[in-house]
Amino acid sequence: AMLLIVVTHFLIWGTTHCAVGPIEVSFTNGWVLNPYLFPFVSSLSSVGVIIFVLISSYFICQKAELSVSRVFKVWSVTAFYSVLFAVIAFVNHSCGIKDLMLSIFPVGTDRYWFVTKYIALMCLAPIYAVVVNNTGKRGHQLILGILALLVVNITHGIPYGNTFFSDSPNSVAAFSLIFFIAAYIRKYGEGEMLARYSGLIFLGFIVLQGIGGLVINYTRLDSPAIFAGFSGGNNGLSLVPATALFIWFKNHSFGKGFLVKVLTKLAPYSFAVYLVHDNAFFRGVLWNDIIDPAMYWQSPMWLILLVAVPICVYLACACLDAVRSLLFKLAGIDRFTEWIKKFSLTIDNS
Repeated sequence: AMLLIVVTHFLIWGTTHCAVGPIEVSFTNGWVLNPYLFPFVSSLSSVGVIIFVLISSYFICQKAELSVSRVFKVWSVTAFYSVLFAVIAFVNHSCGIKDLMLSIFPVGTDRYWFVTKYIALMCLAPIYAVVVNNTGKRGHQLILGILALLVVNITHGIPYGNTFFSDSPNSVAAFSLIFFIAAYIRKYGEGEMLARYSGLIFLGFIVLQGIGGLVINYTRLDSPAIFAGFSGGNNGLSLVPATALFIWFKNHSFGKGFLVKVLTKLAPYSFAVYLVHDNAFFRGVLWNDIIDPAMYWQSPMWLILLVAVPICVYLACACLDAVRSLLFKLAGIDRFTEWIKKFSLTIDNS
């Protein structure tokens, strides 16, 4: 999931530069395969955020407890990287004293949109858990239907776009919908048909979204920017393949081979990969100075970078977080995180 998030940023920050970069990337000026693969890769990478929230929600959806230590852990790691990169930027004269001071409050200032919404979801989780534990199957389905109606945005304002929430795909409401999807799977299962064909459903929707992106690009050949997948944001059509992929992994066993052991070692550092590579002060340096994928848009090298760069970024960020983890242990922050577990708050069903 995190690797797919890095791929997303490779596309939007590194390749298109959000359509305002120094190199104009369009559907008509790329190397033979690049423009045609772009919408499919974009559709694939769009499931990363949803899967990340699905995984978290699946394990906390039945716990009517606000874990203070879990919230603090997310906040402390986020604050560490927020301050670290702000200090570096301040030393390099690329940010002022105000930005440096605000970096101490990364959630309140929304320095990382995902962390802000994620912490909000964790705070709401115990309330949602009470609802989950005390609601029947039909009631749960009704909740899913209402939330889907309010927040799902497929494309171009259909069905409601951002009518109810201005940042619909990235809103707390969208995360809430994902939470209740995970809770439904946890409580009632996904059904035999969905379990059996989850892999095909995932592939089918990725292909459909990619084809939709191609169609839109063909109708906008005069546009200076390439259009991504058919689905807008992190929800809409992306919800289906993301959920299908989550179910596919949930129902498969991969043993204890070398790859699984490596992934297990890397897993604790995954969250920090986002905090490091998508930091506002580092993002431009990474995707413009260190590596600029847009430079290779008219070359087959872009495809090689598409595979190699996200993996290298992930590993580099994970290594950095391993150092941060050691520092936290030496500074006693880990012990403090364990100590505040006793302050967790439980919502009593009675």
